[in-house]
Amino acid sequence: MEIQSEMEDFDEIRRELESISPILSGLPRTNAFKVEDDYFDKLPMVVMDHIHARKAKSRLDLSWLLQPKWAVTMAVCMIAVIFGSFLLVRNINMDKSMPVAEVQRLLDEPVTNENVIDNVDADDMVEVLASNEAEQNNNQNLKKSADKKAMEDYILDNIDESAIIDAL
Repeated sequence: MEIQSEMEDFDEIRRELESISPILSGLPRTNAFKVEDDYFDKLPMVVMDHIHARKAKSRLDLSWLLQPKWAVTMAVCMIAVIFGSFLLVRNINMDKSMPVAEVQRLLDEPVTNENVIDNVDADDMVEVLASNEAEQNNNQNLKKSADKKAMEDYILDNIDESAIIDAL
């Protein structure tokens, strides 16, 4: 029964195809796809070879950097970074230029404490005072550590070991 219903379904599908497209229904029913006899035996090995090749290729491969377009691009970027860094780090105040007449007047004046203080930039003075204070603190710390070291050396050289043993 089942085979007969399948045949009826097949005939019905064929009639519907003939009514929709007579040219298509007239074509012979052949399988156009063919594979070698041992294709499915070789397939797992081919797939594994492709996987291993992809893993080997996916390792850090920087050979593309040696291509001219990338090498030039990287060189231009490095030059831009270096030049930009130079411009950012450079600390030249171009707006504080002194006229020649002012320079000549300062050269003709006698050097006094008042003249020096009047012509020193406040930021420079603060920087010098801060560095002097830091240097003094550093010197005091060195002196303290030297005094502690001298005291420890004296105690270690002049201690009586029997007194330590008695104290314990």
